[in-house]
Amino acid sequence: MADRKRGEGLPVPVLRPEASAIKALAQGMADERQQKLALACIGQKISLMEEPSFHPENAQLTAFNEGRRSVGLSIRRIIGADINDFPEVDHGR
Repeated sequence: MADRKRGEGLPVPVLRPEASAIKALAQGMADERQQKLALACIGQKISLMEEPSFHPENAQLTAFNEGRRSVGLSIRRIIGADINDFPEVDHGR
């Protein structure tokens, strides 16, 4: 079996600066540029939120794509929403 580099085989090709930005974001260490790059990568490359999710030959792939897209759209809605629209505590969900 051939050795594979980490990151190979991901569903989408993520570049090293994007991976670095996502890792820095997850660690709470991302600067402003990295934060923007990470969110752009998640929204455009990973979730494909701006792309059609329909696959004419594969209903399961359509469902998978729609799930990916839903994550990006949810993040975008949260970013665009008024912070006062969110509850401060979870009331037993």
